[in-house]
Amino acid sequence: MAESERQFIKEAADFFHNPGVVARGLAWIGRPLEAAQAQLPQKVQRAISQASRKAVEKALQAAVVSLEGTAAAGSEPGRRSPKSVPWAPPQSHGDFSARLHKGATGLLGVLSGFWGAPGFLLELPLTTVLILRGIADQARLAGHDLNDFEVRLECLMVFCFGTDSPKDDAMESSYFLTRALHAKIIREASVFVSKMSAQQFAEALKTGGAPLLVRLISQVAQAFEVRVTQKFLAEALPVAGALGGAALNFAFTDFYCGVAKYHFGLRQLEKKYSVEFVQQEFRDASRRSSAGGL
Repeated sequence: MAESERQFIKEAADFFHNPGVVARGLAWIGRPLEAAQAQLPQKVQRAISQASRKAVEKALQAAVVSLEGTAAAGSEPGRRSPKSVPWAPPQSHGDFSARLHKGATGLLGVLSGFWGAPGFLLELPLTTVLILRGIADQARLAGHDLNDFEVRLECLMVFCFGTDSPKDDAMESSYFLTRALHAKIIREASVFVSKMSAQQFAEALKTGGAPLLVRLISQVAQAFEVRVTQKFLAEALPVAGALGGAALNFAFTDFYCGVAKYHFGLRQLEKKYSVEFVQQEFRDASRRSSAGGL
């Protein structure tokens, strides 16, 4: 394994062990907001759950219908590529992509914050799809083929990773657990949607007639709802919510793009070497990070 690859694994372990100032800020903000959530009327909590689900549905639709990439030679749209792009260290334009998406979602947060709760309901699906596109950029830059439906649905799965809530385990220990929990449904759903036309997929999404997709949406929405609740409470007051909405949108985009950068980079290394080897390297690096680099 090249030194640049070991360094990337170390950075990934450091990220999931200590995801940075923005993520720590989200955790700090989340504690009082979670306390406030407990005081929300049941009607409002149900509305937040429904908004989370609707946003995930829109993101799933974007993932299946509109995410595209440059296929490897001999591959077909939506099919697994016969060969993958070799792993390369993250490039500077990956950071540029993340900054671009953070700026766009931050602007949406400002606009929706001026309108309070009504603006939140209109803006959330747009922000979620923009974040998804930022996640997809990180997957593409890591060498994954966005013509592969499994890669597209893995982009959606990124919303399930580490909510930084006090209810969650430490991120470095929950990262592989989250992957394992969702791996089966991602594989099954990718095969399922690859056999559908765009019209059939839209109809299944609209009617809820595909239990597999309903299950996938429910799993992602349940995890994403933690963030959505933070966002709702931060934007609840018109005008004053503009600052909170912009800050949280920026933080969410930064966090999820960071998760995507390291998740898809690790997945590409696992293709090059093996899942067991890379995950052991990650765990060794995580232990060294916990021990202060010793």
